[in-house]
This record gives sequence, C-alpha cells and structure tokens, in this order.
Amino acid sequence: TNLRNFILIVVTVAALLLAVELTLSNFCWKKIERLKKSAIATPLFVLFIGSFMLSHLLHVYADANVKYDVTRQDNVLPLSYPATAKTFLARYQLIDLNKQSQIQLDKLSLPQQFSYQHNMLCQETTASRSTLLLVTDNFSPELVKHLASAGLRPLEQHFAPVAPDEALLNLLYSKFMIEQNAQQQLQTAPSWLAQLPEGRISISRSAETEVAQLPWLNVAAPAQYSIVFDNTPYQHWQSYSQFDNIVVLGLSGSHKQFSLAPATVWSNWTALRQLQPHQVTQHLDWLPTLLAQAGCQAQANWPGDNLLHPRTLPKLNISGGEIISFKKDKMVILRADGSYGVWSAGTLVPLNDRLDLPMLTDALKRIEQPTD
Repeated sequence: TNLRNFILIVVTVAALLLAVELTLSNFCWKKIERLKKSAIATPLFVLFIGSFMLSHLLHVYADANVKYDVTRQDNVLPLSYPATAKTFLARYQLIDLNKQSQIQLDKLSLPQQFSYQHNMLCQETTASRSTLLLVTDNFSPELVKHLASAGLRPLEQHFAPVAPDEALLNLLYSKFMIEQNAQQQLQTAPSWLAQLPEGRISISRSAETEVAQLPWLNVAAPAQYSIVFDNTPYQHWQSYSQFDNIVVLGLSGSHKQFSLAPATVWSNWTALRQLQPHQVTQHLDWLPTLLAQAGCQAQANWPGDNLLHPRTLPKLNISGGEIISFKKDKMVILRADGSYGVWSAGTLVPLNDRLDLPMLTDALKRIEQPTD
C-alpha cells in the first residue's frame, strides 16, 4: 500500500538474491573440477532438470483441464507461465479452446437458488459504544461541510449499487440483485430483524424523510444500534451526536458505466478509518458489521464482511448478469456472455490485465451453500 516501501523492499530482496547467486556461482566455478569428480553431481542434475520439466508438465495439464489450484500460482509471477502452451495444445487438437472457455464459465456459474435464511444468535452485550448508520439520499455540500466541522472524515473506496432498490437490498437485506423483483422484496421488513431481542437494533426514518420503497419503515426513536434514513441529518444532528460511532452514507453509488459504483461515506469511527487505504468496502458490509457490534451473529455467513474482522476472501457482488469482485485495488467484472473487464477500484481506470479466474472462484466461495 506504500509505493516507496514496496520499491525499497523489492530492490533489497533483489540485491540479496543476486549476491547469493553470484557467491554460489563463483564458488562452483572455482571448484568445477572437484564437482565433476563428485558423486553428487549427476543426482543433482537429474533432480533439477526433472523438477523443471515436471513443473512445466504440471502447468500444461492444469491449464488444459482448468485446475485452479495449480494455475492460481501463475498470478504471483511477473509474466505469464512460459509453458502453459494453450495454442500449442489446440494446434494438435489436444484441447478445444471453445470447450475450455465453457468449462471456465461453468466453474464460475451461480447456484440455482440462494439461501437467505440466517438464524440469528444474540448474546447479552455490555458494550457501551453505540453505533448509528445514517443513510441519506442528499449528500449536499452543506452536509459535507457540517460533517467535517463535526469531526467526521470520508472513507475511501466504498461501493454501492447505482439503482436505489438494489442499494436497499444490499444494505438492509444483504441480498444480491439477481431477480428483477426487488420492489416486492422490499415490501416487508428483513427477516433477520424479527429474530433479534426487542430493541437491540432499530431501522427507522426521520419525520421529514419518506422512503417509498420501504412502506414498513416508521418514525421511531433510534436504539443503541440503529439504521436511520434522513435526507436532512444536519437538522437533527444534536440527537445523532449522542452516538459514539457514526457512519453517514449515501444511499446509492453514482456512475454511468457501472451498476456498482463509488458512494460517499463519512464517519467518526476510528477503527474504520484505520482500514488499509486500498481496502474496498460496500453496502453488503454494513449489516454484518452492525450485527457484530450488537453482539449478534448468523449461523450462516453473510456475503459481506464484518469490517472490523473481515474475511480474507475477495469481495463479491452480483448485479443482474454480472459477477463483480474486488481484491485490494483491483475490480473484476465478469458478464453473462463471458466478456470481462478489469479496473482500478480507486480510479476506475481500465487495467490491461487478464481475467483473474482464481480470484473470482475464491470470491464465489462467499455464497457456497452448506452441504448436508
């Protein structure tokens, strides 16, 4: 995450490796006659050449049969592995490139059904740090100025769906936009909310704010852990300032090209501001984070992360026919027709990178269904 340190480490390691290689080669050159007469020369030669050939053959096999456990190692190399030889294998009809591409897509196919049943378990908590997620659809310059004066700071690289209905599904229900019935799903309160102890977490709105997509949303006093919809939060800031951790987030992202786009988030939550600069967050992460703060957890994993204890898997979102994944600063989008794109999540600049299939495979592990 720090370019200067990265360059310093790379140069230092390269210099050490070069020094070791020069020392060994110089020693071998001076002792070459003795080494020729040594009984160890032939076994070492066979071992090194055999390992070299075996590693290449293993990669050829894995590349032809789409074995990600092997081919994922290619991603740590500065260049593509030199002996995968897809075109060579295809020329002699040892593999069918079209069939191989279909196998790759099949491995990345989505399950036919998603299980959104999360049995909640809550413990008695003595935590005194109250948490507020303040959702607004009006991030005006006036609001930004007010938040800055109140000590809040922006969180970088937060992504949210551009469509408001989809953003609400991500934020309140931790669901993907796969079927085109978002409005129907938003008609009732999230099922997880009814499983919590009364008053543990509340979802409400201010008296001046209407959220047409959520007919069940009421005006109510916020609980210790709350999600509040308010399009003029600076008018009620005196009551909101009583919370220890405050996150003010825009309802949806904004971009013409992407269905999942950067969204504005400001917070005074110190632990969140200590996230790595290139750590992408998204609306799917807020529900697991708030539940964890309230001492509640689900028996099944949410697709998002508890931001204070994130999983190591790449981030995942699914919007319509697109699979969207983030790993550090890299954003990969795989479309239903097999086309893809790779962008920088921080700048949204296209990257001339190949499709990172192991990354997408790992990301899809977030929605693997438990087997009996």
